[in-house]
Amino acid sequence: MKIKIIAMTIDNSNNMVLSAKLLKSNLINTFIHYRCVTHVLNFIVTAELDVVKIHIKNLRKLIKII
Repeated sequence: MKIKIIAMTIDNSNNMVLSAKLLKSNLINTFIHYRCVTHVLNFIVTAELDVVKIHIKNLRKLIKII
């Protein structure tokens, strides 16, 4: 039985991206790999939380005073 892979969803780790590129170069041209949207969204939210972390800390101090 021949197995056909036409699409693959991966996270953003370098080894997974490389494996998808290797699969694409060795398989038919219609092979597509997708990055996991929730993994990308997690990176975005984490980065933005780092930006507002100092403001949250100051707000907590203010609320404790009140």
